[in-house]
Amino acid sequence: MPVKMEDERADCADAWNKASAYRRELDEIDRFYMPFRKSTSERSPETGGQSEGTSRTDHLFDATGVVGAFNFAGQMVADWLPPFQDFFKLEAGPLVAEDQRADLNRQLSGITEMAHAVLRPRVPLVAHEMMADLFKGTGAMYLSAGTKRQPVRAEAVPVNEIALVNGPFGEVWDIFWKRKYKTRHLEAKWPNGTFSKNLALRMKNRTDEIEITQSMRYDAQEDKWLLRVYADGDETDAVIWTEDFRVNRWITPRFFVVPGESMGRGLAHLGLASVRGVNKTRELVLRAAAFALMGIWMRRNDGVFNPDTAIFKPLAMWTVASTGGPLGPSIQRLDVPNNFDISTIVVKDERDQINKMLLNDDLPELQDSVRSPTEIAARLRKAAKSKGGAGARISIELVTALVQGTVDVLEVLRMLNTNLSIDNILTKATITSPAAASQRADKVQWATDWMQIILGTMGPQALPYLAKVDKLLPDIGRWLGNDEQYIPTDAEMKEFKQLVAHMVAQMQVQQAQAKAPPPQPGSQFINGSAF
Repeated sequence: MPVKMEDERADCADAWNKASAYRRELDEIDRFYMPFRKSTSERSPETGGQSEGTSRTDHLFDATGVVGAFNFAGQMVADWLPPFQDFFKLEAGPLVAEDQRADLNRQLSGITEMAHAVLRPRVPLVAHEMMADLFKGTGAMYLSAGTKRQPVRAEAVPVNEIALVNGPFGEVWDIFWKRKYKTRHLEAKWPNGTFSKNLALRMKNRTDEIEITQSMRYDAQEDKWLLRVYADGDETDAVIWTEDFRVNRWITPRFFVVPGESMGRGLAHLGLASVRGVNKTRELVLRAAAFALMGIWMRRNDGVFNPDTAIFKPLAMWTVASTGGPLGPSIQRLDVPNNFDISTIVVKDERDQINKMLLNDDLPELQDSVRSPTEIAARLRKAAKSKGGAGARISIELVTALVQGTVDVLEVLRMLNTNLSIDNILTKATITSPAAASQRADKVQWATDWMQIILGTMGPQALPYLAKVDKLLPDIGRWLGNDEQYIPTDAEMKEFKQLVAHMVAQMQVQQAQAKAPPPQPGSQFINGSAF
């Protein structure tokens, strides 16, 4: 049952105040990792924020953190939502009867293809923006129904603009989004919305801006999500737009989650201290270099030499009263410590540590063109571990949520005449992205280790008898993320086994003929006569 608007606004204010402490941490992270990322409120000079075009990098002297943050965003998109690859497929769940699986999978494959078609043009680009905030712990993307030309509209939302609230079971049940909009854009954003008299009057001013709150809350009794849109400072009961959804349209993946908290923690938190230290070290190194080149000078106040008008360049001639005498020279260089050689070692070591913490250290280059199955599995396992063990959370809160929201939007637009529930019981979303393959690397390792033991102890002849190689190898292909069309079916495997058996039989006949003694002359016949 939806709460009253008076309570709605109070809940939003409470959630926003509790999230303010988290936003202070994000400000510190943005300062050293991505000073360009600011919410619309923080970019507004009217609220004391910095205006567009203001320099935000004067305090940065080392780019290790900035490069790591943007590399993280690109790598996460390539791992989970590759722009030119299929990254999931809908399949029959475990409770579907075996004789119905093939037919259901064929129907779901069409839905999978349609979902990928509507997601590919725009979502990977928006996801790249969202991953920049996931680096700080929490990403945010909102899905809405668009037009037939662009059925699914995806919008990356700065994490500074949202507040998450956990429900009684530790899941996110409330999402409050505050953003400033031009008043002239409100009617285009909500064409069927209801605007109060005060708000309608403000909308006549084309340059005016107003902060709009969009709250998405889960109604446990109705088992649905309720959206409410209202303007801050407007009448208490005034609501611009309300809508309910079967599936949550918000995608809010979190990298790490501390028990009891709703907002996530990211790799930026882990490396912040080291990034600050390297930045300060680099600042001192650059200052020391400036002192070594230019120096610090002392001058006598003789009323002749004016340092404000003196030109510092090679072969410059200065007019002075004296350059020596009992009082010393008029101007001389002041010696300062300038040996900062050890700083290079410190900075390099700290950069290596930062790159490891930010997962910015790639796997070593492949030296040999041919790799063993054990080496391939080991590299996949390293890639899985380097993701910090957050793969399961990302797969559920990002990919599965994206699939659920996309299918729901297509059903609302009547592009799908279904009422599909991706509950992993009747219908499941199997993630096929490269990161999912690395998450299944342990299964590949176990299978290859087992086959290596059989080969080492019993020889290659025993492998087909001690292991179901014909079933194991196709499964390994699936675990590695290969497309199903390149993996042989059971019928194709049966034909392959028959072909191999036929070839082996032919080889045995040829070997037997080669070993047979040549016929004697008396036993050879031509036209029935011996010679």
